[in-house]
Amino acid sequence: MKEKLAIQMIFQISIRILSMISTYIFILKVSSGIYGTIHFVSDTIQMFLVLISIGFDSILNKQSKEHNFREIFVNYFYIKLFLILINFIPIFIFIIIMNYDFSFYFVITAFSIMLNNISGSLIWIIKARFKLFKVNIIGFVYNLLNSILTIFLALNLDKISDILVLVGIIALGSSFLNFTMVALVVRKEFQFKRINFLIIKKMIFEAKPLILVSIFATFTNYFGNFLLGYAYGVVIYAEFAFVNSVIISFLLFISNSITENYQTLYSIWIKENSYEKIRRFANKLEKFSSIFFGLILTGTLLNAKIALKLFLPNYINSLIYIQILIFVPYIASISRPYGKILVPAGKQKELSLLTFVKLIIRLVFSLILIPQSIFSIKMIGLGVIGNCIVILTPWIIDLFYYRIYLKKTFNILFYTRIFVHLLIIIVILGLSYIIKKFIIEILISSDLIILFLSSFILTILYFGGFIITKEITKSDIDFIKKFIKIKNYKNAIKSEF
Repeated sequence: MKEKLAIQMIFQISIRILSMISTYIFILKVSSGIYGTIHFVSDTIQMFLVLISIGFDSILNKQSKEHNFREIFVNYFYIKLFLILINFIPIFIFIIIMNYDFSFYFVITAFSIMLNNISGSLIWIIKARFKLFKVNIIGFVYNLLNSILTIFLALNLDKISDILVLVGIIALGSSFLNFTMVALVVRKEFQFKRINFLIIKKMIFEAKPLILVSIFATFTNYFGNFLLGYAYGVVIYAEFAFVNSVIISFLLFISNSITENYQTLYSIWIKENSYEKIRRFANKLEKFSSIFFGLILTGTLLNAKIALKLFLPNYINSLIYIQILIFVPYIASISRPYGKILVPAGKQKELSLLTFVKLIIRLVFSLILIPQSIFSIKMIGLGVIGNCIVILTPWIIDLFYYRIYLKKTFNILFYTRIFVHLLIIIVILGLSYIIKKFIIEILISSDLIILFLSSFILTILYFGGFIITKEITKSDIDFIKKFIKIKNYKNAIKSEF
């Protein structure tokens, strides 16, 4: 099973890398106003999608081993389809009221996101059967087409009169293709049946602790972004969106892929009452995640400025936003292995309470830190920096809460040598900065060579520090070798067909 989960993760990350490359080319060619508008529209729509993720996905994942799972899934899909269609009514009302210059693009994007949500719900039937290769082939084709069209668009901007409309049409066409591919793949697994109100009632009852919190969460998570774009304009929003929606989103996606794909294993181990197995696995995930994302953290803090100067000089003002938000993926990566235990363990109420507290804090911080004033009442007005603080704060709360709660409830201890990791990161970052500032930059004038050489030295020192402190051992290397054994992956792919 672990090979299939690894295939899933590799595919997902490859897809995002492909998307990042096309986005980079697009950013180089398009104005910040257009780029900011695209993300402002997308984030505003997401803010209104309060009924899409209200706990049913987590409940379905929990019930994936039930003998009547197909019937459960069909009724899950009926619920999701109803919620998706209902949820878009306030979006269209908002578009009519605001009457933006780009309202037509707003409408096209809304339909595109609607189709993607329907496809995402439908494909759960083969995800639950661990037909992960089929799932990822669909995602790869969809994103490959999107990336090719985005690059084509970027290279032909001078021939296009209305860029936003064409971007919207391309997105809608790609979403329709994605829906078609999903429908073809699941047609043998999915059969329309009469609504079973007992199953729906049971799912609603189990999801009840998550429903109100999920609605509030979706709105609050995007409210700060909307407030930022509304108050400061799409050009400023572009500088934030580049960092949050491209760099941080990609790193969080990697972090989530690592933990999300293994959540089903938690469900199995909890049924077996194997909490010690969960602890060992979560500790190993935390350890490897800390090493990987710690390297990204130190590399970013050391070289983000010179990298922006070389590759995206128009977004040099985004430097401070990167330096703040780059802590999010690291904190998320060492917290998620533990946070993913709560739902399989039946602790939805506790998770809901935690989420609710975080959302209240995030909403209050958004109102105080981002705008300059609200209804003539003066606020702090930090703008993008304020929104970065808003985004970072809930992850810090997760970092402490999961460790305290799981130790108290299940006696699951976090990886205690994480403090050694933090010490290594601080020492290596300081040492690398001294070498870069007082040796490399004095001897070399080329920014590209400085970037390459300082990154290379940082990497050598970083892994050297972990090997010296025995945080990377021979058993870890053997584990990775075993994990990437090609033969196992060939067998895993064959088993799907």
